[in-house]
Amino acid sequence: MTEQENQLLDTLWIMRTADGWYPIQPSEKCNPEDHAALNDHLTSIEDLEGNVLWKRSVQ
Repeated sequence: MTEQENQLLDTLWIMRTADGWYPIQPSEKCNPEDHAALNDHLTSIEDLEGNVLWKRSVQ
């Protein structure tokens, strides 16, 4: 594996939606804000301990 390859982190993020949730395994280059910007159906993103990493603001 080369240094430029994107490594997966040893954790999951819980992607919450109005209808439920789904898990993703983020990479070392991921950040919650980027995922939220690309996925407008998300209401929040949490770590496995239940800490909110990102939450959509009501406008």
